[in-house]
Amino acid sequence: MIAQRGHIILTQAATVMPGGTMFLVVSGDNYNNDQPGLRLVVQVVGPQLRPAAGAYLYDLGTVGTAVLVAPTTLPSDWLTGEPIAVIDQDTMDDIATRIARLYL
Repeated sequence: MIAQRGHIILTQAATVMPGGTMFLVVSGDNYNNDQPGLRLVVQVVGPQLRPAAGAYLYDLGTVGTAVLVAPTTLPSDWLTGEPIAVIDQDTMDDIATRIARLYL
């Protein structure tokens, strides 16, 4: 399964960090359909990395913290498998609004 909006995926493909890196897929259906080989993501960090993560963070509770200041694209085949968490639609709408404010 390729990750969709709101899925948090742990991947080994996009990092040299032991244990992998978590990414939250923020792109919606329109982007994902137009760019089936890509996903727009933000990194999710645990409490130990939060102080170094940057200034614009979004608390996801026990899952970690999304780093909203640096969205990027990753190949969708790097983001496969079962999500370790799924973020609800209202939270994803808020995250999308905050990211849009940074770049629009």
